[in-house]
Amino acid sequence: VVSDEMGEYIALALLLMRERGLGAASAWAPYIDILPSSEEVGQTFVWSDDELRMLEGSEVVATTRSFQAKLRAEFETLKTLLASTAGEELQAMVSWEAFEWAMSMLFSRGINLPQEQALALVPYADLLNHSPYSTSYFMDNKIPLSSEREVVLYSDRNYARNDQVLISYGQKSNAELALLYGFVVDRNLFDQVELAVSVSTDDPRHLEKEHYLRAQGLETRIAFPLLIDRYSSELMQFLRLGCMGTSDGPLASVAYNEPISPENEASAFTALRAGCEKALAAYPDSEEDDAKLMENSRLFATLSRRARVAVKLRRNEKKILLRTIRVCDTALLGLNKPAASAA
Repeated sequence: VVSDEMGEYIALALLLMRERGLGAASAWAPYIDILPSSEEVGQTFVWSDDELRMLEGSEVVATTRSFQAKLRAEFETLKTLLASTAGEELQAMVSWEAFEWAMSMLFSRGINLPQEQALALVPYADLLNHSPYSTSYFMDNKIPLSSEREVVLYSDRNYARNDQVLISYGQKSNAELALLYGFVVDRNLFDQVELAVSVSTDDPRHLEKEHYLRAQGLETRIAFPLLIDRYSSELMQFLRLGCMGTSDGPLASVAYNEPISPENEASAFTALRAGCEKALAAYPDSEEDDAKLMENSRLFATLSRRARVAVKLRRNEKKILLRTIRVCDTALLGLNKPAASAA
């Protein structure tokens, strides 16, 4: 049934569904019995439409819907394959509910073993929680004087008795954590918001800029990450190009990794600020509204777990956008000072 062309996630999902379908007869029953349901894990791809509406304004909604469509397509492909290659018993074990559960387990508990370049489920190792401050992760080593391999974890610090051992699931934003693991981190070093910017079609130099970007292997619309403490230099380079006027000379004659002129730099920061304002306007509630909700601990505790995830995720995204706006305001104030002094 499992072909060389079948992806490792689908192959492992099929194994999980089969072993769960066998019940107590499965050699893996003790492990499978302690695995949670997909509802308990609660990744956004198992949320209802009403629950996803709590994330309105966030890019994670579109990402989740795309992910859901991809999973559904993978399931239909698998069902078609099994109809011609598997017996009735296995086919009966593969339902949409079972497939969604299996994928939920793999995304939230699967471990990538870099040395083997393989995905694995490692019983009990998958009980360790994530911290963005941890640098510990799983790896697989060859056991000395043996042909076998073992999965190991090296601690990144000393632990006292009864301390919780934490590992890193990778440098993931809250949107990624919610999509794949069903939780978010309050102080996430790697949280980010994607801001899409584009060359205006009303720009007199639109076609010229489009040809220039195509020559560099780039599109006229690109999404760049905004982090709580910085944004990428590539974003500013794109904005400087986008703000080049008709009298600013040939596009290829400019180094975009540094300011071109005070006027161009001001236009770039103004465009960045406007982009952040537009992104903020897409959320139904303000950051202040979310902050008040979270500060009311009794009320916040009455919310469902998914509602709390949604509030934390969208509030952190708004904080990133608001901080970027403040950075733009500071930059624009500095750029305007010489002109004000001269006046």
